[in-house]
Amino acid sequence: MENGSYMLKDISAANIRVSKDISKFSASDELLNDVLSWGTTAIISPPKCGKTTFLRRAARQIASEAVMTSVCIIDEKDEICAVDKGIPFYRTGLNVCIINSMPKDDAIGMMIKNMAPEIIICDEITTAKEAEAVKNAALSGVNVLFTVHGKNKATMKEKSFLSCLEGYVDSVVELSDRLGPGTVESIERRRT
Repeated sequence: MENGSYMLKDISAANIRVSKDISKFSASDELLNDVLSWGTTAIISPPKCGKTTFLRRAARQIASEAVMTSVCIIDEKDEICAVDKGIPFYRTGLNVCIINSMPKDDAIGMMIKNMAPEIIICDEITTAKEAEAVKNAALSGVNVLFTVHGKNKATMKEKSFLSCLEGYVDSVVELSDRLGPGTVESIERRRT
């Protein structure tokens, strides 16, 4: 690694992951009708169980309501919106600000300072810096809808980098693919 960049050599294989919206998605849009009341929410599941699609549909549901809600999507890896030349490939709803290809921890702070969001949506919290940014958003009065890779909601206690979020996450949604991607196994709400 030199100057913060990596150089790959002697590559024997490549894995190309193409972002896609799941058409047969188990979580219904009716379930997402009251997602704004969930507060700061962690969506937990193993890979390929619909976390990103859940975020995408939640954004569309929130941002398409009659009462305009300010939604900011932090799309660091271009998986939620798949922005190309400033245009999102996936429908995201009205009144949505998308920031892509920027580290989540920096982007969350920038959105709070400059965009006055009511809710921030981001995918795959994987570091202590990102978890701390989610906590700071919650302390600022901004709800965050974020995903975490894990088998079940016990993940929130098992992954040490998430420890700073204890007391700041209002709801936990556990997804699986038991009945197809997006199967909601449980929703635990810590506030009403």
